[in-house]
Amino acid sequence: MHSNYRRLALLTILLFLMLCTATAALAQTEIVHTVRPGETLHSIGRFYGVSPSAIAAANRLANPNFVFVGQRLVIPDGFTGGEIIHVVMRGESLTSIARRYGVDSLRLAAYNRIGDVDLIFIGQRLRIPGTSVVTVAPTTPPVTVIPVVTPQPTATATRTPLPTPTRPTPTATPPPVTPQLPCLCEAIVIFSPTRGMTITNPVTVTGLASGFEQTAVVAVLDGSGGRIGLAPAMIVGPYGQQGAFTVTVPFAVPANSQPGRIQVWSESPRDGAIEHLSSVTVAIQGLDLDTLLARLDAALRSKDYAALAGLMADPFQIGFYRSQGLVLAPAEAIEQLRQNYLGPGAALASFRVDARKVLADRVSLGPDIVHVVYSYGWGKEKNDDAFLLIGNVGGRARWVGMLYVRRNLVDYAVAP
Repeated sequence: MHSNYRRLALLTILLFLMLCTATAALAQTEIVHTVRPGETLHSIGRFYGVSPSAIAAANRLANPNFVFVGQRLVIPDGFTGGEIIHVVMRGESLTSIARRYGVDSLRLAAYNRIGDVDLIFIGQRLRIPGTSVVTVAPTTPPVTVIPVVTPQPTATATRTPLPTPTRPTPTATPPPVTPQLPCLCEAIVIFSPTRGMTITNPVTVTGLASGFEQTAVVAVLDGSGGRIGLAPAMIVGPYGQQGAFTVTVPFAVPANSQPGRIQVWSESPRDGAIEHLSSVTVAIQGLDLDTLLARLDAALRSKDYAALAGLMADPFQIGFYRSQGLVLAPAEAIEQLRQNYLGPGAALASFRVDARKVLADRVSLGPDIVHVVYSYGWGKEKNDDAFLLIGNVGGRARWVGMLYVRRNLVDYAVAP
């Protein structure tokens, strides 16, 4: 009988040790992500709630703008951006999620680039802004109570009934003050930018407005009327009345300079329809992409290395297809081009090829890459290809790097 108890105790201990070992193994298991077509380091980091720089450091990536389809990336633990990632569950809406975290629903939509606040799906990952907007909601009850509190001190001043006949004259003076309020003319007034002003990304918009929950919406439109920027604006002032607002709106910088428009509107609390709208025409400073492409084409044809250096970003990246690349200063990059790639070759650019489409299923480009140019005739045999990468650097188009493809690695077809 005692031997049976001893065996049972020994078996229990063994099972416990096996369970601890399995738990420790699971705790040490790391997350490995395989890159799929269309993914970038930024989109992968957004999915796991980890910054792109942390993933690049964990995988020792020399160039964070290049990840390859099929590449295996180790995802480091923890959130580096200090953000909360919320996974949408059944029955939740953007409004209920915003209320849960004390964030305005329009701010939450803009932060996650959601165009339609009524369209979110189960399993969607939402980034919660670090700056809470709770300060707006709590101020609303005290503001409505203050007018009730102020009469009480005056009620205690019943000891001054004699001066009350003289009170009508001071109270008669405020009416001339009311006409200076802009809200009597327009519900929304835009102070800045003014008409015809040239704006750069991001643009700061100021003015007066009134809106539901002390919120207005500010948008930036390009020359075709398309919306390229959107942000909520918090109105400072008595609840339900017109007040001042200041908001900085980031927008997608167009390829070339063009006319645009700033719009500010308030929405109906019943159905979200626009109640009041004001706008002003502006000039949008673009990337000047066409100018850069023309200069780059001319410099490649003539092998004008001084002109090429003037078009380069610092640092400049030379990537190699299906391999890692180099990150160089412009002077070093020019020397590499002179000796190994452009110097012995006869490179030409083809602007008829949709180079980004050619690379779509093969290479994932970073969000700062605004344009890709296909070029051929590189190298000693004059039969290598290069994809010239144009990026947005400080609101201007710059030649930020190139992806060099040796002839024996070409697995695509183009008609230059």
